Formats: sequence, structure tokens, C-alpha cells
Amino acid sequence: MKCVICNEKITADPYGWEGGCNAEPVASGQCCYRCDINVVLTTRLIQQGIDRRDVDGIVAEIWLEVAKIDREVYKMKGAE
Repeated sequence: MKCVICNEKITADPYGWEGGCNAEPVASGQCCYRCDINVVLTTRLIQQGIDRRDVDGIVAEIWLEVAKIDREVYKMKGAE
């Protein structure tokens, strides 16, 4: 399955879900996790009236949390 936003193959998100994310209101169909956060979530928050600078901060915080999850998964895989 390909992302309807960036046209890249949709791969598993940090939680292991491989079904993609709802791309509405940006596009119809499924998008990759990266586009979901960087494009879709950003659009949804701005549509709710949140200031763009605040949205940028929220997105940055999400990516910091994703990096933490990635490190934990990497540690767990190394322990196997």
C-alpha cells in the first residue's frame, strides 16, 4: 500500500501497525506515519485554530516521543 500524500510505501509505524493512517482532511485514503504527523495532524490542529508555532512545537514533541519508542524497541530487539 502506498501513502496517498508522499506516494511512498506504507511501512509499520513505531507501534507495529502496518495499515497506514487516515489521511483526511488532506486526502482520501491511507497515509504513512510520517505524513500523518507532519501533514495530516498539522492540518487538523491548524483547522482547530491552534497557532502554527504551537503546532510546530507539538509535532516536534511527538517526534521526540517517537525517537524514545524507537530506542526502546531497539533495546528490546537487542536483548533477544
